[in-house]
Amino acid sequence: MMEQSILPRSSRDHELSCDQLAACACHLLHSEMAVITQVTGKTQRMLGSHGLSGPLVQICQGPLAQSICGHAAEMGVPLVIGNGLTHPLVNRHPAVTDLGIVSYIGHPLRDGRGPVRGVISVCNTRPRDWSEDDSRRLAVLARLAVQVLRHARFAPAA
Repeated sequence: MMEQSILPRSSRDHELSCDQLAACACHLLHSEMAVITQVTGKTQRMLGSHGLSGPLVQICQGPLAQSICGHAAEMGVPLVIGNGLTHPLVNRHPAVTDLGIVSYIGHPLRDGRGPVRGVISVCNTRPRDWSEDDSRRLAVLARLAVQVLRHARFAPAA
């Protein structure tokens, strides 16, 4: 009997795989929420999530400026925030002040051919001291996310 691949077979299948990867990120990093976004210019599109609801879903779609993921994408390096209430980059950000996101770690998605293509991130509604292991785990998941999207024949933004 032939084994079935766990990788998506079409561009529509990437959404399910990204949701599963986001759930894995929550589990591995013991977090409440996770999201994987695609970045195109100054906008983002949610490709997968776990634990998000209501306004948090909306903030992950649209202008990069409205989400913390936008900072990680624009900086092009992992962004680690232990307490958004006191962090100068986000302490006045609507995701923190209005939606209750307090701790965040995000890793840019790069396909090796240019700019950041997206972000994988996890977050919580309470402060958190992120460890080096947390950062390494998310980096591994970022590489996996890029592979999942490639296998889905996902065409990153030019």
